[in-house]
Amino acid sequence: MKKSVVFLLILLSILYLPATALMAWAPNYEGEPDILNPNHISGAFVWHDYNGFHLRTTTVGDKHTFTGTIHTNGHFQNVDDRFFRDKDYYHLSDRDTVDFQFTTTGRTVGIDFDIADGDYLSLEIYMDGHKISPMDIYVGKDGWHPGKYKFTLNRLPYYYDERVVIVHPRWHGYWGWGYHHR
Repeated sequence: MKKSVVFLLILLSILYLPATALMAWAPNYEGEPDILNPNHISGAFVWHDYNGFHLRTTTVGDKHTFTGTIHTNGHFQNVDDRFFRDKDYYHLSDRDTVDFQFTTTGRTVGIDFDIADGDYLSLEIYMDGHKISPMDIYVGKDGWHPGKYKFTLNRLPYYYDERVVIVHPRWHGYWGWGYHHR
């Protein structure tokens, strides 16, 4: 009896680990951007960690309004707006799209959320009603910049180590640092 229980536990562990690896987000989305320093830099900051996804905005003291849309082919869970100020808001529609508006004056404003059953996260970000410059968007610990204001972060389908799939930009699929434009 004891041998069969041990065997069953080992078998379940072997089956569980590859399944979780198959649904991992790219390593370069991981970690709060090192450059995020409220009141010293302006921009939008996106990252993933063990608590889920995070979107923050901050400015160098000037008042700016950040608006946009976040979309996934899964659904949002545990949306947390504790970093909001008076007139900030988000609207979750059909569990797969979040529209947001943050007014930022030197401090940090944003939301946290999880994604269930989704393979990608698309973001479209505006600052003061204009497409935000990609140089003002920082993703992951290293703070890399996407190619434009509208970008997609993909869950890597066969992620077993820290390699990121890079494909030529003309091909439909991954390019850059594991993301592609829609």
